[in-house]
Amino acid sequence: WGQTEEGRGTGSGSVIDKEGHILTNHHVIEGARVNITVRLAGDKSYEAKVIGSDPDTDLAVIKITPPATGLTVVPLGDSDK
Repeated sequence: WGQTEEGRGTGSGSVIDKEGHILTNHHVIEGARVNITVRLAGDKSYEAKVIGSDPDTDLAVIKITPPATGLTVVPLGDSDK
């Protein structure tokens, strides 16, 4: 009918490197066609782009341009240890 509806959703993710890559779930970004906005602590928001996504494992990587003050990176585990 000529009307559009803006879809919105929320999810969580973890910053995995200082370059701004964020690990999240595929279902969080699934269907995102235009904009993904990442909100970090302190109510700072950043536009993100999808780097890759796998619906079978429900994983996705998105990327923001990191702020000048840097990002707090979540250390990943090592299954060999």
